[in-house]
Amino acid sequence: MAAHQLDREAPRGDVVLYDRQHLLIYAELLDADDAGLMWRDGATAILGVDPDVNPDFARCCWQSHLARARWIIGDGLQSATKAFGKMPRFKEAESRPE
Repeated sequence: MAAHQLDREAPRGDVVLYDRQHLLIYAELLDADDAGLMWRDGATAILGVDPDVNPDFARCCWQSHLARARWIIGDGLQSATKAFGKMPRFKEAESRPE
């Protein structure tokens, strides 16, 4: 289940803190998809979203986050590596007042 609340759609464009917070989920999605796991099973097991209760959200969330994961390890790798090096660590980001 997701450690942080998932948005319906993953971000697009520049790498943001949301991406760093969801790197483990991105990795799990990549592994699951490469292993041939059905999206409905992955939405439940990895994203913590029940496709029977909210099928549109579950499908969109799965597809969007999987696409973002593929972008980060593909065309976005260089910018992701730079951005992750500049972003605060999880505990630092969570402990800062908003």
